[in-house]
Amino acid sequence: MGLQQLPIGRSGEGETYQVTAVFDGADRVDPGTEVRVGQAVVGRVRSISTDGRRAFLELSMSEWAELPANVAASVRL
Repeated sequence: MGLQQLPIGRSGEGETYQVTAVFDGADRVDPGTEVRVGQAVVGRVRSISTDGRRAFLELSMSEWAELPANVAASVRL
């Protein structure tokens, strides 16, 4: 059984809000993947889509994790 098959939630803890992050690529990112700020888990990947050039990740962020409008993000494994 791979980690992708485990029953992991697709939303952040408690009350949440949605954010769409756009990346040039998101290889090996699956729904349910943790979103972190430093070591803190602040949300999860809710869904992934693509337009053939870019990856769009819908993130479910915990309400207490306030992010500025101009925040930068990266995909790390």
